Amino acid sequence: MRYRRLQNGKWVHVDGKTYHQHDVRAMASFETSEMRMICSGGVDRSLSVLTFTDRGENLRVLPPVPQERVVKLASESRILLNWSDNHIRLWRVEQITNHEFAGEQIENRYLLEMELNHEENISTAAISPNGEYLLIATLTFIKLFALTPDEATSKLTVEQLGEFPHGARLATFTADGDKIVLVTPDSEVQIHPFLDPDAMTVQLPFSGDRGDYITQIAVSPDGVTFAFASSTSMVVIQSFDPDIPPIMLPQPSSAVTSLTFLTPELISLTLADRNRLLLFEHQDGQWELHPWCKNAENMPAQIVITVDKCLGTFITNNDTSRIWMWGANWLAWIQPDGQKTIQRVPVDPEEGKKEMKKEMILKEEYPHWINYRYREVLLVDCLESTSESIEMVVVERPRHEVLEDITEPRFYRHDFGS
Repeated sequence: MRYRRLQNGKWVHVDGKTYHQHDVRAMASFETSEMRMICSGGVDRSLSVLTFTDRGENLRVLPPVPQERVVKLASESRILLNWSDNHIRLWRVEQITNHEFAGEQIENRYLLEMELNHEENISTAAISPNGEYLLIATLTFIKLFALTPDEATSKLTVEQLGEFPHGARLATFTADGDKIVLVTPDSEVQIHPFLDPDAMTVQLPFSGDRGDYITQIAVSPDGVTFAFASSTSMVVIQSFDPDIPPIMLPQPSSAVTSLTFLTPELISLTLADRNRLLLFEHQDGQWELHPWCKNAENMPAQIVITVDKCLGTFITNNDTSRIWMWGANWLAWIQPDGQKTIQRVPVDPEEGKKEMKKEMILKEEYPHWINYRYREVLLVDCLESTSESIEMVVVERPRHEVLEDITEPRFYRHDFGS
């Protein structure tokens, strides 16, 4: 509801609009000399950001997708891991026998469902690539489990192997599944070779500025190095050998939204500003920025103006000539080494200017493709690929399913009028 104060000091109702499909439970405002902003969130799990400027008002509704990743894929064992609140779910992705009608033949088979008997919610979880080990963490404790398939029921049996005396915000296994890489709530990186009882745990304190913390972590496919990014966009590549000093990449001015080792010699990171893709190649002991990434104008315009930020990157069949990118409602690929062609591209309209059609211009662009058919995407990754076929996994959480899970009634509902 919007009210305006008259010259006599009296407040009058101007208008009212509905930005949520259920009750609003939280609201915050922010004001500067150039703009005013109101943010609201509620039971429908969506966040609405209403901005007021001299040019008008602009509404941005963020999709109900978690800010941290809650789905992971163990491609070797074809197992998907999902966690929410204090629940853990595992299911296997069946083999596709006919790629032409794959969508009609895939059946997700649940393997395991667990509920922790703790009031604290799960902060992160991880599964080994072979599907034999499961790690569940909160901010105060970490539990490690062994997973064994039951041939009679095709389910998984669980056996707890141990518990860590501290919590974690991020966790992952190495490609061989013999080490666990943790990021504690204090942003200390810990390496646990849990399969070797004689090996020592490596602890690497975070050396960032005060208030800075680790937001992303990635492990190379060969298990030799790992990398992490912080809230101030500091990106560090560290060897598992503590005697080798870490390498710090050039620090971008925008937030890092994803960090991935595409190959042991190629790492990708994406930025919140213009969905920019940065590729760093390992050459002569140094990590050098790919020549294509040195010019921000090389990014395709359609990806640049996409408002939902990139959440991950991957490649298929070890082909680094095509980089796949995905966000909350889109999937795309770019060929940085391809030949430019003249294409009709959209121009981002001015902020606050509402037009039915975006202006189109002719521009030379690198080969790319983007699709907006997906909704509330939680994960996109390559499950298996060859030179002849590609098998991908797309995990969606449609908005209507989110609303269907809401059982509590509305606090207030209009019976008449708009």
